[in-house]
Amino acid sequence: MNKVLEMTPEEFSAAVQDKVDEILSSKEEAQARQEAEEALAEAKSTFEKLRAALEAKDAKIAEYEEALANLDNYNPSDGEVAANERVVELEELVNTYKHRAEVAEAALDTLAREETAASRMSELEEAGVALEDEEAERQYAKVRDLSDEDFESYKSELIALRSKYASSSAEAGEDSEVAELSDEEVRMIAQSLGCDPQDAKCVSMVREVAEKMAEVSRNRKAPADSQEKAEQPEDTEEKAKEEKVEEPQKEKASVRKTLSLGEAISKSMDQEIRVNANLRDQATQAWEQYYAERRGETKSE
Repeated sequence: MNKVLEMTPEEFSAAVQDKVDEILSSKEEAQARQEAEEALAEAKSTFEKLRAALEAKDAKIAEYEEALANLDNYNPSDGEVAANERVVELEELVNTYKHRAEVAEAALDTLAREETAASRMSELEEAGVALEDEEAERQYAKVRDLSDEDFESYKSELIALRSKYASSSAEAGEDSEVAELSDEEVRMIAQSLGCDPQDAKCVSMVREVAEKMAEVSRNRKAPADSQEKAEQPEDTEEKAKEEKVEEPQKEKASVRKTLSLGEAISKSMDQEIRVNANLRDQATQAWEQYYAERRGETKSE
């Protein structure tokens, strides 16, 4: 106490500062020691976790090695071998039946389409709008793939077009005239088809189709003329013969297009697909449309 009283103000301030520094230094050391202990404890915990994980991994590796060693020495029993072979046989059998089902489904679909096409061709024949020869084959392929709605529309268009080709001497003269198209008419039809009217192949195709349509029109008019002459009294026996001859022909026209189930299966497996339309068909359609428009203009005049 006496020392304190004997100190000058400067000495007293220095003594207080030394004491404060001593106290602060001890607190910092204690805090640093505590932080170091906490970090050490955390590191020890992490080390223990890693060591446990490593031991578990080593145990798992040892288990796998033991399993592999046992697998090399494993001999399946006869029952297990037979069971595995049976599973393989069943899988092959399932795949076989699945393939057969797919083939049968495709065959039934093909057969249904062929029957539908034959029925539709019979309808067109009854309506008098069925084509002939090679054109009949193309028409058959076309109607086979049409929906019911599209077929009715197609049939109506053919009937409407046929009504414009009424059997008369005036129209017969026009048929021969149409067969000889002018250069301007050929150019218009070619342009409607999207081909070059200067192309000789295109011009030849248009004229060929025109001649074909005129020939078909004349062939259809010939039976109509003969029917008018036949309106006179005839023998009942001759009429009966004609009916008997016509009926088998109609049946033949429709039946020859119907495939048997075997043929349908063969056709479905071969995946034989016929083209439904080509440039010549397009030319025929464009020519018919053009001629129909021309006929409308002629009648209006």
